[in-house]
Amino acid sequence: MRILRKALISLTVLFLLFLAAFATSSYLRSRIWEVYFEITHVNPTVTNPQQLDEILSGFEKLRYQDLPKEYLERTQADQSPYAKMMKGGTYYKVPYMHIHRKLVGSQRLGRFMPRDAYFSKATWNPRRELIWLVNVKVLKKYLELHALLEKEGYNPYAMYVVNGYRHPRYNKKVGGASRSRHIKGEAIDLSIGDVNRDGRSNKEDKDIVLKLLDQKVIKSFGGVGRYPGSQSVHMDVRGYRARWDRQ
Repeated sequence: MRILRKALISLTVLFLLFLAAFATSSYLRSRIWEVYFEITHVNPTVTNPQQLDEILSGFEKLRYQDLPKEYLERTQADQSPYAKMMKGGTYYKVPYMHIHRKLVGSQRLGRFMPRDAYFSKATWNPRRELIWLVNVKVLKKYLELHALLEKEGYNPYAMYVVNGYRHPRYNKKVGGASRSRHIKGEAIDLSIGDVNRDGRSNKEDKDIVLKLLDQKVIKSFGGVGRYPGSQSVHMDVRGYRARWDRQ
């Protein structure tokens, strides 16, 4: 009986610690919902444009003029010059649980969204809907990069998305350029890991990605930020050639 009592006390303490962590950590809540999503949904790795289109077709589309006033004010999307920048974009209404859906490769949709306070609060209510602006072209360019790396024998899963869409308020918070392509949902920032599978993450890996972006993926149809001295890479689909080094 004494052993059983001690075991029950230990389990009770562990459960209380778990509840405390759940109450204070949005990261833990997000991880729990991610596991739940994996159990309750089919969630394959996305390797082709048809899969991507099918996923996006499941979300309600919005135009700028359809956006709730609360969203416009909270994100400063109603202010100049952002309103003009954002008016032509396609917005998606994404139920919180679906941020755990794989979108490109194994990268989940939530990686392409602004991880602001509203995003964190949504972990308390998985039925809450989040608004996401994205130019589908940039997702397909990332998918193209992913496929080329795999075709050439590299590891496309050794890079992950740091930033996608950033609404104006969030863009200011993270120090983005005032007219950043992220505000229009046209850009993705990547962190490059051990792409060439040599056991290290360094300039060689990044150069592989930059060469593919420059010569085969983005070419003259968008921007590539090279950011020497880091493992960061920027790609966008602005519609004309742009290359730069400084963040």
